[in-house]
Amino acid sequence: MPPKKHRLRVVIDTSALVSALWGGIYLQIINLWKHGHLQLIVSADIVEEYLRVLEKLGVQPLRLEGWAKWFQHPSKVSVVRPGIKYQICRDPNDDMFLDAAVAGRAKYIIARDADLIDMESFRGIKIVTPQQFIKLMNSTL
Repeated sequence: MPPKKHRLRVVIDTSALVSALWGGIYLQIINLWKHGHLQLIVSADIVEEYLRVLEKLGVQPLRLEGWAKWFQHPSKVSVVRPGIKYQICRDPNDDMFLDAAVAGRAKYIIARDADLIDMESFRGIKIVTPQQFIKLMNSTL
């Protein structure tokens, strides 16, 4: 496992994260994170949304508690408090991902949401689909 300062810093939008419940490429990304290859950048708003959506999807309370603990894991997650609140995305609810990415110096935002993906990049941060991200990771690992 690479040291924290050498991990790839990423923000994952909610739809990409919760899609890991069904496996596939999304679960591959979560496993990269859980095994220490990625440093997840979140804000309090993002964690709140992750947990709210997971609960809405019927994730059992004990499993939901497990997810909550992962989101607080200091060696795998960097919680940021964005100083700047951007209002740039077509969907204002997605601005929190941009805010966290800038505050946390993320290299990538991994997204399924077209409002983010269509931006392609923001302030030097690449916005990629999960498929694009896995392809990038496969070429570097």
